[in-house]
Amino acid sequence: MGGLLVVLAIVIAIVGAGLSYSGYNQSLQITTATRTLQVTATSTISSAVTTVTSTSTETGTEVVLSDTIYLEAPGSDYCGWGNWRYVSIGAGQVHVTFSSGGRPVDFWVLTSEQWSNWDKTFLSNRGCTKVLRMPSLATRLGVSSFDSTIDIPSDGVYYFTFQNTHGEPVSIDLNVEASYQKIVLDEHTSYSTKSSPYVTETVVVGPQPAGFGLLFYSGIILIIAGGLIAAVSRRKSVTQPGVPPTISVAPPLQVATPIPTPPAADKYCIECGAPLPEHAVFCRKCGSKQ
Repeated sequence: MGGLLVVLAIVIAIVGAGLSYSGYNQSLQITTATRTLQVTATSTISSAVTTVTSTSTETGTEVVLSDTIYLEAPGSDYCGWGNWRYVSIGAGQVHVTFSSGGRPVDFWVLTSEQWSNWDKTFLSNRGCTKVLRMPSLATRLGVSSFDSTIDIPSDGVYYFTFQNTHGEPVSIDLNVEASYQKIVLDEHTSYSTKSSPYVTETVVVGPQPAGFGLLFYSGIILIIAGGLIAAVSRRKSVTQPGVPPTISVAPPLQVATPIPTPPAADKYCIECGAPLPEHAVFCRKCGSKQ
């Protein structure tokens, strides 16, 4: 029994040492410790109360056409060399400027229908004189520059047409600005605010050693338990060494009881001759049947 206790104590001590070692290794690791602080703050909630919508009209001008137009010299075969640009413009006023570098040119502002008639006339064999008298929104003949505002009657496509009737090529810088009008939607919303307290959590984070954990202290307890079991086992082995000696116990003393003298026999055994009572069937000495 003492040997089993010693083995049990050794096993418990070994397990405890292993747990303590593991706990010690864990204590060397760096962990993140958190600390929570409760702070009372104030939240502001905004909600829309009224919305006011208003409209306004915005006017201005914008460049709708800007380009350089090149007119070659017509030569002896033609009475003039024509070129044009077109753009879609809304009803209103347009501001037109151009410069031909000092060389005179003929200039027209035409609607789509007017330009179609002008083009057919210009390409016909009836000469250049007829196009000079054709209807247009604006006509300037033999000018080297132009700067004027023209009324556009309706929305549509309009042509800005040039003709060079001289013996030298001409380069023209054309710029057209149109007025515009647009409706601007303006929306104003008023808000009401309401403040209410609420609790927020501020977390402070910092690295620190893990410290001795449950494994370490569990191992220490097992080592102590193993030591106690070993001490108890050693104490029992000292008080009961080896095999206990055999102690002989004397049998209890027997007190002789006096045997009374039997009365005179009535008959005797037929085998051994021992005296027997008269009614005996068997001999009390040899057991023979009488």
